[in-house]
Amino acid sequence: MKKLRVVLALLVLALSCSHAFAETDAAAPGEARGVCMANLKQMGLAMQMYAQDYNEQFPDDPKILFSKHYISTLEILICPAHKSLNSDSSISYVYVRGLTAKDRPNGILMYDASTDNHEGQGRNVLFLDGHVRYCVEKDFQELLAKFLAEYREKVELTAVEIPRSVEKLADEFQKTYVLSSGQALKHINPPLRPEGGANVMCYHWDEEGLIRWSQGYGNITIASILNSLAGIHPNETEGDKELLNTQVKGDFILRTGTPQETIVNRLEEILQKDLNISVQLTFRELEKDVIKVTGYLKTNLLSKIEFYDTKRGGGGAGKFQELMTAIGDYIGCPVVSEVINPPVHIFSWSYNKSKDLADRDSMLQNLSDQTGLTFKEDKRKVRMLFVEK
Repeated sequence: MKKLRVVLALLVLALSCSHAFAETDAAAPGEARGVCMANLKQMGLAMQMYAQDYNEQFPDDPKILFSKHYISTLEILICPAHKSLNSDSSISYVYVRGLTAKDRPNGILMYDASTDNHEGQGRNVLFLDGHVRYCVEKDFQELLAKFLAEYREKVELTAVEIPRSVEKLADEFQKTYVLSSGQALKHINPPLRPEGGANVMCYHWDEEGLIRWSQGYGNITIASILNSLAGIHPNETEGDKELLNTQVKGDFILRTGTPQETIVNRLEEILQKDLNISVQLTFRELEKDVIKVTGYLKTNLLSKIEFYDTKRGGGGAGKFQELMTAIGDYIGCPVVSEVINPPVHIFSWSYNKSKDLADRDSMLQNLSDQTGLTFKEDKRKVRMLFVEK
C-alpha cells in the first residue's frame, strides 16, 4: 500500500469530516452560508495539495480531486442552500480554469454560481491563497471584473456540474462509511466510492469522522493490508507465503487508537466471514536472525540517509524507529535497536538500489559509515504474526 504523507493525512482530516456537510433542505440561511464557506475552504486546501503533486498546476475540473482522493466526497462541491431547477444535475459553483499556484494570491479560484444560494444577496468566493470571503453582489461583480481584466486571456469560467446520480451515491457513501459505537474495524465490499481510483482504500475514524489514510492499486494482498491497518511489516510475519499473497478486495475503516492485537483479531474475522478466506492470524514468539543496532549517532549526522552510495532514488521519511523498520523491510530481517537516546527529529532516506540487487553487508557498512552506529547479526526472540490456514 502506498502510505500517504503525514501532512496530507492531517490536511485530509479537514477535508473528510462527515459532520461538516449539511443537508440541503435542512440548512438555515446563515448556517448554509457558513457550510458553503467551509466547503470552499476545504476545496482550497485540496487544490494546493494537488498543485504540490502536479508541478504547481490546478486540475482542469475540480471533480478530479475526488477521483484522485484529494477530497473524500463530492458533497463538498454542492452548496447546502442550492436548489437546482435541473433534475439531472446540480451546479453550485463556478471554477476558474487556467490558473496555477504561481499566480497572484488574491486571484479568484471558485465562487457561488448564483446569489440564489444565499438569499439573493451575495456569493462566497475562494481565492488562490485559500482564504474565503463573502461578498455582496455589487462588490463581487466589481471584484470579478477587475480580476478578468487582468486574466481574461488566460482563464475560462466553467460551471462545476455534479450529476444527481453521483450526488445520491456520494450521500450513500457518507451513510455507509461510518463506524458504530465500539466498532474497531469495518470492511465494505464492494466499495461504494462514486468514482474510480484505488482498488482498496483504508480510512481512519476518530471523533471528527472519516480520515483517508492509505490507498492501494493493483494486487492488494493480506500482507499489504496487515501493514496498512496494523503496522505489521513483511519481516514481522511467518507462515504460508501463498496465503500472505492472497488478494484482498474492498475498503476498510479503522478506529484510531485501536490496539494492534484487536485489529488483527477483527481482520481475521473479516477475512474469514466477508472474504471467505480460510486463515488464522496468531502472534507467537520465535527465535530469529536479527540485525542488532548499537552505539551513538554521529553528532554531525545529516537527516538524509543513503542506503547505498549510488543515486537512483526511492525511499521514505520518518522518525528513527521508522528508519530502523525501513532497513528491516529492505533486507528482509528484523532490526533491533539498542541505540541510547535515539534522536526525535525526522529522517529521510533513499534506497538507491532495488531490493533484487540488495547487498546486505555493503548496505549496512554504508549505513554505519554515515551514522556511526554498529550493525551486527544476532539472534533474538521476536514477536511474529503467523499467517496460516
